[in-house]
Amino acid sequence: MVVRKVSKPKVPKRKKPRPKPITSGSAAITLGNTRGVALTLFNQRVLYILASDFTGLAAVVLWLGATTNPLWYLLLALIAGSIGIIWLHVFAIQVIEGSAARVDHWTDKLIALENTNGIEGGVKIFSSLEYETLKKKPALSFIHLIWIMRACMVVWVVIGATALMMFLKSIGVEPWQKFLEHCLQ
Repeated sequence: MVVRKVSKPKVPKRKKPRPKPITSGSAAITLGNTRGVALTLFNQRVLYILASDFTGLAAVVLWLGATTNPLWYLLLALIAGSIGIIWLHVFAIQVIEGSAARVDHWTDKLIALENTNGIEGGVKIFSSLEYETLKKKPALSFIHLIWIMRACMVVWVVIGATALMMFLKSIGVEPWQKFLEHCLQ
């Protein structure tokens, strides 16, 4: 009996396909859309926070103005609400700073893409001098929004402290009187 060796047919090795680079047009569209969505989400967040802020402030001012002797548990609810809103503002400031960093990142990528590939006809958008001057003009920027959030936070601290003083007064503790007596001794 003859044993024949069966050889496998030689299959040529396939070359790995080379990845095609993304065209600059597609990359620019994607970067522009990503930047636009980031700005839109940022604007919506800030508007929701400010709208709830001013609505809450108006409600508290009207309630405190209409009440001469509020109930102690309502004052405790106001103190707790003030602490919650202050925490919300700390979180909102972090979101604003993060959004600013992301928008700057996407803008830098668009500028790099423009400088590398250019645009037909030599048009410059994000890498133009006009855009640079617009960026430097004092508009309502991320920094201004952070200061607005901080100012609202201070108002809520004052409201919370006022509610605390009113609560202490309602349970028979005069905080300023005790403080002054302690200082004068």
